[in-house]
Amino acid sequence: MIDLIDPRATALQFYLLREVQHSGMRLPYLIFEEKAGPDLHIESAADDCRRSTWQTAAGDTAQLDWTVAHDTHILRISLTRTGAQPVSAWNELNVTLEELLNNHQAAPDQPLPWAATHVFSAQVGRGAQAEQLQGLINQLSVGKMGLSTGSTCDPTPYGWCWTLGMQELNIAREQPIWKRYLAWIVPQERAERVDQVFLEPLNQGIARIELYLHKSLHHIRQHAAIRSTLEKARIDLQDSMLVALRTVNFQDIQREEPELEKTSRKLMIFLAEKTQSEVLLNSLRSNRQSFIEHLERVKLDTPAYASQAALIQRGIEQLESDLANAQAVADSSYTFQDIQRSIESNRIERAGVLLGGAAAILAGLAIFNNFLDIWNLSVEKSGLTLPTPWLRALLGALAAVFWPLGAYQLVKRQWWRGGVSLLIGVLSIILAVIFTIIVNQ
Repeated sequence: MIDLIDPRATALQFYLLREVQHSGMRLPYLIFEEKAGPDLHIESAADDCRRSTWQTAAGDTAQLDWTVAHDTHILRISLTRTGAQPVSAWNELNVTLEELLNNHQAAPDQPLPWAATHVFSAQVGRGAQAEQLQGLINQLSVGKMGLSTGSTCDPTPYGWCWTLGMQELNIAREQPIWKRYLAWIVPQERAERVDQVFLEPLNQGIARIELYLHKSLHHIRQHAAIRSTLEKARIDLQDSMLVALRTVNFQDIQREEPELEKTSRKLMIFLAEKTQSEVLLNSLRSNRQSFIEHLERVKLDTPAYASQAALIQRGIEQLESDLANAQAVADSSYTFQDIQRSIESNRIERAGVLLGGAAAILAGLAIFNNFLDIWNLSVEKSGLTLPTPWLRALLGALAAVFWPLGAYQLVKRQWWRGGVSLLIGVLSIILAVIFTIIVNQ
């Protein structure tokens, strides 16, 4: 019978940084340390990492590690039973670990993890075979977790790995959390190196691999909901465009503005959903790249992780396909955007023409009055007689109309027409002088 050497049950908990920082709650590791008792020993307490140890009531060694990885707090709690132990030690450690986590998560004022990975690890002596170790894995009490102990063993440079499964659980306050369960058995002669490179570090190895895998799988699960809303927005937009093409009178487009406004609103909703999918795709690509990089960093190439990488790649390809289809719809909608902009441009142009016309009328009235006033004042001081009122009104009207009209035409660079209009305006002044002279002869 093969015994486990230094069996360990470890819980990797992942907390969103913004929820911990902005909720006014204490950091999770402080809560665990407060419950540890007087024998707590803090080995390191840097700004971005922390390690503390204590002894449990059962005599097992508890170790807590904490660090920050981009937008996530990584909290790892490990329970270790030293020496050669039967496989039942794993089950006992797991019970104690679950009680510790449940007591912490039941508190209503504590932040909750969004994902977690539980790792059962131990060493075995020389000569152990995968078939013998499979028997140990089959004795793990994971039946109540809804997991399968019939998973295939994956030989790795770090020993033997079993992926026991993954499930969604409703923990405290009915918040769902996805948990993965792994088992690692390490040859004793490689144990020190495996701890240094793979199991212990929080900046590489199993901790970072599981973090980026959880993130990638989370984005894939989000895709299902986002894809549904994007598809609904696409169908609504296409239906609206088809209705507009069949019912809108494009010969009198100004009267069809309400129907085009409906299409424009649906287009904005569709583009917002498309943008959300693009952000999700970028996040998924980034986390998949980090996942692959950390696998390569520790030279870990197992069928289990390869299948997860393939699953993530299929999710990326599906997102890319959805966005390509969405872009085709968006391209076809640009005609409606051009029509909408044309309507707005015409509206502004009409408003400008109306304002210009109103200004021209006011300017004409001012010129008409000023023309007559200047004529009257000039004649009164000279002692001459004014021409008849209808003649004065006619010449004043000519000046009032053609001076503003000439200015407008010159602004539009209609040089010939503007010149003729200004010439008629000047002619009205000359005629006023001539008729005044004729009347007084």
